[in-house]
This record gives sequence, structure tokens and C-alpha cells, in this order.
Amino acid sequence: MANENINLDKINEIIKRNFVIPKDKVEHYPPIFRKGGFTSAVFISDYFMILSFLDIEQEGLFAGYSEKINNPFPGFIILSKDRSPVAFKLENNSRNNYFLKNKVDNLYSFSVGEDTTFIVQEHHQKINFLELGNIEYEIDLAYIVTFGDEINKNNFHEYLERLIIFSISKWRS
Repeated sequence: MANENINLDKINEIIKRNFVIPKDKVEHYPPIFRKGGFTSAVFISDYFMILSFLDIEQEGLFAGYSEKINNPFPGFIILSKDRSPVAFKLENNSRNNYFLKNKVDNLYSFSVGEDTTFIVQEHHQKINFLELGNIEYEIDLAYIVTFGDEINKNNFHEYLERLIIFSISKWRS
């Protein structure tokens, strides 16, 4: 994981600032926030960052894949220059996309361009890799920010927070 120069405290501050959910409002939020036990996890590569909210079982998979292949969600995201078949393609500078309850089988889920932000909620991925075999997992909630000319490892926090605010406004509307 390429987290060496990233201020994770800023990410934790953003989470604390935006995810203080009053009990009488929790029904407006995704199901992960109503589960008994969940955690947040951050993955940062040279090309993108993922902030995900996971239940305990998913947390183990996230950690295992991050350690084993340096990718917490195999088959989830590739760069647009990688010309593999995908379910969804997001061009450069695509912002505030929201993907809800998608199921992707035997394809990469997302091909992403630079300076892109998007959210996935209740995303189910199933894919077969020669070296890893069959992989199946669900992402309860994740925020993805890709790096480029405008968004980089020094300023992605601003874009992440805007994306979180966008999602909360959708849930409350």
C-alpha cells in the first residue's frame, strides 16, 4: 500500500466530522451504519484512494487482499488505459457518480480516468482470476477518488469530503 506520505489523520477528521449520525436519522443512511459492527478502511495507491465502510467479515478480506496482492478489492477498479472489459467506464474529470446495488460477474467493475470521484453502495463483485481463483465479495459503501492533474495525494481530502457531503445530501433527500 502506498500510504507513506498520506495524512491519515485528515481522513479520520473528515469521517468524524461527517458521520456523526443521530439515532433518529440513521434510517436515512446506508444499511452498514445500522449494523452492529463495522469499520472504515483506507487504501491508497499511486492512482486512486478508496475509503470503505466494511463489516467485520469484509474487513478480514480487505486486509488479506491488501497484503496478498496490494489491492483490497480484486476486479473492482482498473485504470482507463488498461483496456480490459468492464461494467462501468468513468472518463477523466467525472465527478459525484453514485452506483447503488450493482452486481458484476466476471468483469472488472470500473475503468476510471483521472480526477474522478464516485461512490458505490451495496456493490457485489464476483470474478475469476487464474492466480487467485474465484473471488466474491460485497462492498457496503466506498468512496473512490482518482488522482490526476487536478486531484493528487496532497489535496484529495477536499474532494473526498465533497463526495461524502454529496452522498449524505442524497440520503437525506
